[in-house]
Amino acid sequence: MSSIGVEIDHDADAAYIRLSAEPVVRSVAVGEEVVVDLDAMSVVVGIEMLSLDADIPYSVLVKDYHVRSEVTALLRRLRPSISGYLSLQSMGEGSMTASNAAVPAG
Repeated sequence: MSSIGVEIDHDADAAYIRLSAEPVVRSVAVGEEVVVDLDAMSVVVGIEMLSLDADIPYSVLVKDYHVRSEVTALLRRLRPSISGYLSLQSMGEGSMTASNAAVPAG
């Protein structure tokens, strides 16, 4: 079962979405509020969201970078933004205010 990790820093209004445990080799800015971390094979290992309200650039990630198939559906569940995901979680599945959370499969 795959999962992705989400680390939220409410004080900085930022988050990090960890898609894999691979080491980061390079980072690429995707707009002003998103930085994509890539491994040696240019596979996305993490996404730095410099604003919780920033849209997760799902189409850009899928089109311009490689996102592992086992995490694609999980990443889609976070769209459009981290703050939007948190709002849905607090309305439907209880409050999600922890600084570290996982988005489980299924």
